[in-house]
Amino acid sequence: IEVVKYLKISEIGVIPNIRTTTGSLYTSPLKLFEYMAAGVAIVASDLPSIREILTEKEAVFFEPENEHDLAYKLIDLINDKMKREQMGFLMRKKVNDFTYDERCKKVTEVIKSII
Repeated sequence: IEVVKYLKISEIGVIPNIRTTTGSLYTSPLKLFEYMAAGVAIVASDLPSIREILTEKEAVFFEPENEHDLAYKLIDLINDKMKREQMGFLMRKKVNDFTYDERCKKVTEVIKSII
């Protein structure tokens, strides 16, 4: 509960993953879902594993391992309250697609389609 309280106060969550095979293709960062649940805007590394979940409307992407691009994108988002609020609204809605119940439904559908 404390984590959510502090996330909401911050208004922006940052996911600075680096380019590794695991980080680029297979990671599912818990902090991403925490940010979504808190309804904060997200600035994330532009990696396939993140883009599998978020779109340009839902997050601001920066070039991985490029601190200047990260800083630029953060400053831009800090200065755009409307964009932060819109992204936060989208996050609160979208996080419902990633609950354990929803994930179990999807896995069950795949298994049923195979059987």
